Amino acid sequence: MSDDEIIASVTDEHIRFVLMKLERTATEDRAMADRNAIIFRRLAPTFADMVTDYKIATAPIPPFPNVGEIVTAQCSIWDSWKPYGGRKPNRKKGEKGARSARFKATIEVWTTSEGKLAGSQAFEGTAHLLDGHELTKKVAELRQPTKVKRPFVKLDAYDHEGERFAEYADTLDAVAPQLTGLRMGPLFTVLKGTHFHLDTPVVANEAALIARDPSLKVVVRSPSGDFTFEAFEPTTSSGKPLASNFILQSRISTRSDLRDWTSKGANPT
Repeated sequence: MSDDEIIASVTDEHIRFVLMKLERTATEDRAMADRNAIIFRRLAPTFADMVTDYKIATAPIPPFPNVGEIVTAQCSIWDSWKPYGGRKPNRKKGEKGARSARFKATIEVWTTSEGKLAGSQAFEGTAHLLDGHELTKKVAELRQPTKVKRPFVKLDAYDHEGERFAEYADTLDAVAPQLTGLRMGPLFTVLKGTHFHLDTPVVANEAALIARDPSLKVVVRSPSGDFTFEAFEPTTSSGKPLASNFILQSRISTRSDLRDWTSKGANPT
């Protein structure tokens, strides 16, 4: 039996069995589990990759945390027009960003009061901040999510036919004409596809975005209440210019050890 035939014969049941054994060992003896993982990766790298891919694909996508549980949060604003001095990129000249939304907000949230921030987020997502015209175009995609170039992945297993996307499209259709002076879009998480958090839109003031005004306020409207980012800065926590096309960043925390990390003037509550 060739390697390809062996790999082809592996089913989800085989992978679930291996995961069950690994997780049980990890519970009983963490050191042994770590050694087994190293041996497993060395002796069967292809199968190890399949197990990892399966675990990622079947892992639940965490929703935006309850507002009352948020300890630390960061919002970074991206402007795809930044390299061109604020003008719209020229599509005919092949300039990057010509077809994408101009602004987006990357949201990171932590719910623990200790430990390093890197890699320990309770939630990480992005929202394209769209004006009324862009929202109208997005409505057409949401009405037929399986026919766009990059099909949307439903947030849960109960939306096989896309009913929630159609309902959300109706909501946006009603909101778009009223969006004067504001930009908004639903949070989404990219993991084995694009998972939209349709019940958690992000709203921001358009004029402040265009002007890169530090007084900008970005509001995450979650089911548990609004969470507001303010006191934006054009620099990182260490005072360095923001990388790539990022233009503003707000950092909020109630942790005393992160006072120097938070944005100046940010409200910790």
